[in-house]
Amino acid sequence: MIRIYNSVIIKAEKKHEKEEGSKEKGDYKYAKSYAGFYQEVSLPKNADIENIEAVHKNGVLKLTIPKKKLAIKKKEIKIK
Repeated sequence: MIRIYNSVIIKAEKKHEKEEGSKEKGDYKYAKSYAGFYQEVSLPKNADIENIEAVHKNGVLKLTIPKKKLAIKKKEIKIK
């Protein structure tokens, strides 16, 4: 799961269950594991959150975060 506010929050979990043998023969084994991951990264003010892209391929998550073009505002002030 990825959530985007003023930061990017990446949260993942992995669950694994494994059964071997048989209960009737008495060599039954059951293993269960769980792993969790949480990462939060602050975004700069010029991050274009409307156009962020995420791609997951071969166990690698790639986020592309484009920058907004900031408009330079000019203002003239008259001196009194």
